[in-house]
Amino acid sequence: MLLRGLHVDEDGRPVFDGAFIHVAGGGKGSFDYRFAMPTRHFSMLEDHIYPTDFFPFATTAARDPVTGAEGSILDRARALGVIPKLFYVNNSSEYWNRAASLIATDPAGLRDLKPAPEARIYLIGDPRPSLQARYANRAAYEAKVRSAAAAVVALGFLLPEEVDAVVDEAGSLYDRIKAHDPADRSCDYLFSR
Repeated sequence: MLLRGLHVDEDGRPVFDGAFIHVAGGGKGSFDYRFAMPTRHFSMLEDHIYPTDFFPFATTAARDPVTGAEGSILDRARALGVIPKLFYVNNSSEYWNRAASLIATDPAGLRDLKPAPEARIYLIGDPRPSLQARYANRAAYEAKVRSAAAAVVALGFLLPEEVDAVVDEAGSLYDRIKAHDPADRSCDYLFSR
């Protein structure tokens, strides 16, 4: 909405004073084109080409290294003289799946960008302890997965004969996580071969 100046009425007055932008990452809502779906967005597993994560991302000016375009998501708001207060709140999923780092870095990832004076950026961290702190060993982890699988069977969403395969895959994932080298920045270890 801000990108296109849709935050003002016909007389140029603001229609809201601020926005709580929760879990958007670097994406935008789809508001101003035919068949737009405001809550649909690109994700790691689906809708890879759905147009939500596109330049510009930040509230301060940056340069797109691919197209050479320069700008910020607040350019239109600045031109209209109506800039609302913005509160960006993301969790780790948005940094993994929704390009959230781009609201605070340049698109090339070479430097940090200070948010506009009207914007604040918050990260809600994951308070859960590590896998090792939650489960004493693989057997304890598999017991928890088996219990969860049994609950899903009771709901009718998993066949009883599939429980062992689910627990085996969970055990394999546990082993891969425990063996993972933190210096390896890829996510390949999360997927079985």
